[in-house]
Amino acid sequence: RRVHGDGVAMIAASCPALRSLGLSRCEDISDRGVAQLNFPHLLSLELSQCQQLTDLQAVPTRCPALQRLSLRGCGFLSEDMVMLTANSLPNLTHLDVSECNITNGALQLLQSTTLTELLMSKVQLITDDGVCALLQNVGPRLRRLNLSKSPLITGHVLAAVGQHCTALQHLHLKNCVVLADDCFVPMRANTAVLRSLKVSAGGHITSGLFATALGVCPALEILDVSETEIGNDFVASLPEFCPRLVRLRAKQCPNLTVNSKDVLSPLLRVLSNI
Repeated sequence: RRVHGDGVAMIAASCPALRSLGLSRCEDISDRGVAQLNFPHLLSLELSQCQQLTDLQAVPTRCPALQRLSLRGCGFLSEDMVMLTANSLPNLTHLDVSECNITNGALQLLQSTTLTELLMSKVQLITDDGVCALLQNVGPRLRRLNLSKSPLITGHVLAAVGQHCTALQHLHLKNCVVLADDCFVPMRANTAVLRSLKVSAGGHITSGLFATALGVCPALEILDVSETEIGNDFVASLPEFCPRLVRLRAKQCPNLTVNSKDVLSPLLRVLSNI
């Protein structure tokens, strides 16, 4: 946590072939430290919670091969700087801007043609309109989208997900309280490759999530429906709708009472398909 600018320079001099560098929560990492980056082969850079950062202009030139960039919780970075950096990395596939000060206007600036994973949890100011505009640009390539705990996101965003994110494998919408089964209907035609779905604390998610909205999800392996309104009939439907499920989280679901063999048997058959 005490790595500073000179420390980054020492790492660069000692490890010129470095592929991954994690500097999360390094309190002394500042713009000067970022300017000392010199890693032509670096693929992954983790700068989460580096609160002094305001300037990333050196990153694209100093780390030209970068594929993964995490800026989670870098609260003093301007949204323009974040988007400029992302757009200037020609190989970027993974971008984490969770807990950053990003607005709808900034989302429209993201033009990366290589991005496949976008994490935007706990982003306080983005809304459905901003995300929908963003997905028109980057949606067709996305494999992973995380909008969890972003308080202004509602089920309306799923229309854009269904329309543009045809290759999506991982969708996380935890604690997006304005969710209901019918919000997922627009996604029904694009669930063949969906591998993980997390909708815990999702407002009005019920046992009809698959039967009336998503339909069969043949590739789904991970499902989180904790703190929702699902019941025993939901468990009974899993073998039909999620034949490859290997991990289920259903904590604090008041309508779920898995206390009989008839309810548990279908679930155990599904979870044995590992």
